Amino acid sequence: MNYSLQTKSGLVEFESLLSAMEAARLVESARMRNNFANSLASSVLAGRRLSENQRAWLIFLAEESRKPRKESTESFPRIFDMLVSARLAGKKFPKIRLERDGQAVVLVLTRSDKVNVTDGGPWGSNVWFGAILADGSVRPGREYARVADLLRELEADPAVVAQQHGVATGSCCFCNRPLTTKESRSVGYGPICAENFGLPWGYVNPDFDHNGSLPLEL
Repeated sequence: MNYSLQTKSGLVEFESLLSAMEAARLVESARMRNNFANSLASSVLAGRRLSENQRAWLIFLAEESRKPRKESTESFPRIFDMLVSARLAGKKFPKIRLERDGQAVVLVLTRSDKVNVTDGGPWGSNVWFGAILADGSVRPGREYARVADLLRELEADPAVVAQQHGVATGSCCFCNRPLTTKESRSVGYGPICAENFGLPWGYVNPDFDHNGSLPLEL
């Protein structure tokens, strides 16, 4: 059957042999992180009827869920190892909180030994950028391109990225606590997080004043 949908990117035309019930079961089994798709699937599974446009959307999203997942040749073993190091040091769910161009980016090591990369919002309504697996490989999400450069920078030099975040925000990107000493303000994180995540600590920027702040003229 032929369908047409008006999306933000323009008109999309596609063919599908799926029924609404088959599409709903596909969406349910795929455990999609898409509230709209899940809502449509739940309605069908509960016996409620959809409009023609809703039915087209459900079938379109179900077909999308069947497509092979895009793979990435990038690898971030250093990021993964940093978070594992923090877990071994006693952090239950180690995190790295960053921001780039107003976009929050949060990396969390889960119980299943993968690093989820999201915008830090509530589960189910957050933006999932992708995941870093135990071998360092990446499972990219649809919005992965928005954070790819930041992840590359973090992999190349985590101390520099953490320092930039700490100086810009006044808070540690690992524990989210305010930085209160010249040493912590200089490197962007405190001595405990430095030890937990395996990063250097102790450098003092000579431009910081006695309160651990940079003069405004700098």
